[in-house]
Amino acid sequence: MSKANEMLKNMSLDEKVGQVIICRGLEYSDSMERMLKEGRLGGVGGVIIRDKCNKDPEKILRYINHILSIAKIPPFLYLDCESGIPDMFPIGTAFPNSMAVGATHDPDMAGKIGKAIAEEAKMLGFTLICNPVLDVNTNPDNPIIGTRAFGDRTDFVISLGDAYVKGVQEAGVIPTGKHFPGHGDTSIDSHIAMPVVNHSRSRLDEVELRPFRELIERGMKGIMTAHIYYPVLQEGDEKDTPATLSRKVLTDMVKNEWGFEGLIVSDSLTMRAIKDRYGIEKAAVLAFNAGNDLILQDYESDPEITFAALKKAVLDGEIDKEELDASVLKILKMKEWCNVININRIEEDTIQKLNNHKEHIELSGTISKKAVTVLENDTIPLDTNSKTLLLAVGGDALIKTAKDMGTVIPRRNDYLYSALKKYQQNAAFISVGEYPSREELERIKAEIAMFDNIIFATFIRIMSYKEGSGKMPEQQAELVKMLHQSGKNITTIVFGNPYVVGGLPKSSNTVCAYSDCKFIIDSVIDILYGKLKSSGKLPVTINKKYTFGYGL
Repeated sequence: MSKANEMLKNMSLDEKVGQVIICRGLEYSDSMERMLKEGRLGGVGGVIIRDKCNKDPEKILRYINHILSIAKIPPFLYLDCESGIPDMFPIGTAFPNSMAVGATHDPDMAGKIGKAIAEEAKMLGFTLICNPVLDVNTNPDNPIIGTRAFGDRTDFVISLGDAYVKGVQEAGVIPTGKHFPGHGDTSIDSHIAMPVVNHSRSRLDEVELRPFRELIERGMKGIMTAHIYYPVLQEGDEKDTPATLSRKVLTDMVKNEWGFEGLIVSDSLTMRAIKDRYGIEKAAVLAFNAGNDLILQDYESDPEITFAALKKAVLDGEIDKEELDASVLKILKMKEWCNVININRIEEDTIQKLNNHKEHIELSGTISKKAVTVLENDTIPLDTNSKTLLLAVGGDALIKTAKDMGTVIPRRNDYLYSALKKYQQNAAFISVGEYPSREELERIKAEIAMFDNIIFATFIRIMSYKEGSGKMPEQQAELVKMLHQSGKNITTIVFGNPYVVGGLPKSSNTVCAYSDCKFIIDSVIDILYGKLKSSGKLPVTINKKYTFGYGL
């Protein structure tokens, strides 16, 4: 008998029910700790650890060790870290995002970044990560996927996704490919409302479903569900039901038809497409009965509410005890596979090691150098003797992230300017708001008159709950138009969503950077001044000229 079978045999009903819950209750650490001590919790989300420790690295380490020390049954520590653990904690190596990795067109880079991120996560005790994004971003107006995807072609996503997953699992960490059955062709943020994907079954089989199906066949150990309705997959009594709560999708198709034996993890049950419609208790029961093995508990509520709802459903016969046992055994086997049971303590020097991981820092730099894509080049390398102005969108300080996205957004303008000054010490700098006013535009128009070269940099981020996510505001687009009418030598840099380039006037030089990690910024500036030759190629099609694979 395996260790997992032996553990299951000796578990009480309370302990079994608790195993399917990942606690993310930000204001309920007391409940979380009590449930851990009593063996009634399967996992703890990184977002609650960060919230509890106020981003203090030493406190984070101590609290993780506290969690590990009090838990009767070793928990999964669960982390959303698409660009590395600095997404959640001010610790470790920052990596470029998935679309930047896509711009290298190199599966080896995807495999290395997957392994590196997983290694750093595991150094902190996290063995279940919310990566990678396997959505095929076929919709340029997608407000919530965009640069989080590798690209817009299915075979391309499969190639890079497969390498990434293998890298994660090589590190002994469980990936959860997301957002199943596919979030790439949506124009609504599912954090706010429920998108509907109306494609035919043949289209879904060829595009949205294929990355998940093929990677499952190749041994991927986890997937995460999407709060999206797929009419063709859910005809009949599941009308208007999100896939997260669909038994037809998760049990009938994924478990029975595809034979998937890995973990199915729900996306956050805090998201409005679920919570506003079903409420906390009903959503949890529906999610388990649909086929989710692990439930990302609503972070705004006490985890005891989710636990009580699930236990009552078992006692009332609404949840089948055999299905509960099957999910719990699967969870325990996965914990055994990634050695959760033997992760008892994180050593005191771990933070220092994570912050100075030479191999991973070099890898992030290498990927960044290969990712930056030049779409127009009339005057690169720039003249270091010319009068140069850096005009950079500076909304960074005002950014507030949604708690269930959990992403840390660092300031970038200062770093960008310092990188530029390595080449032009006398370059000037103006920070402009994300939504510049008429007065601001007029002031900038007057100030640019004395310069020959203008470098315009904008940060087009994908952010949950944000109106206009992934798009350039009209006021900013008007600024760009004004710059081009000035007759100056204009260099446009897009740190983030490359699709916005299609709506901008042609610059003397246009650079797509996809991400805004510091290694990407260094690479962009090195390319502009001729130290580095660009090699990135578009992983998406922007328009008829800037097509998949284009790059100067």
